[in-house]
Amino acid sequence: MTDLKKLSAAATPGPWSYRPDKHDDWGMIRGGGMSDDHIGLVHPPVASARPVGLDYDLDEHRWAGTDPMEPNGLFIVELVNAYREGRLVERTTDAAASDSADKCTCSNCWPDYPYFRVCPDCGNKRCPKAKHHDHTCTNSNEPGQKGSNYE
Repeated sequence: MTDLKKLSAAATPGPWSYRPDKHDDWGMIRGGGMSDDHIGLVHPPVASARPVGLDYDLDEHRWAGTDPMEPNGLFIVELVNAYREGRLVERTTDAAASDSADKCTCSNCWPDYPYFRVCPDCGNKRCPKAKHHDHTCTNSNEPGQKGSNYE
C-alpha cells in the first residue's frame, strides 16, 4: 500500500469523476474541480479509459446511446476515490492469513498453510526451500528436486 500512497500523492487531486462535463467524450476521466477566473469551475483531464486494440462497434453504441468505455472508467474512478477515502483495504480470508506476514510458510513451520506454498526467496513451488526453510534455495522450478514438496 505504500506505493499507492506515493502514487496518489503525485496524481491529480480528487475526487475523480467519469465524464462529469456535458461534452466529454467516451473514456474521459477528470480530476477534482478547480476554479478558473474566466471559465468558472474546471475539471482537468487526468486519464482515459479507452482500451488498447478497441474492438467495439462504435456506431452501434452511438445509435444506442451507450458508452463502451463506461465500465473501465467507473472502475478506475472508484478505485482512486476509494483509496483516497480509506475504503480500500487489504483483504484477508482468515485470522491465520492476517498473521502470516512475518510467519514462515514452509511445510515444516506451517503444515496447514491454507495457500499455495512457494519459496520465499525465488517464488518457485518446486524449490526445496518451499518445503523447509533450512534447505538451500535452488532458484529453480525443475521437477524432481531433492528435498522439494514435488520430489
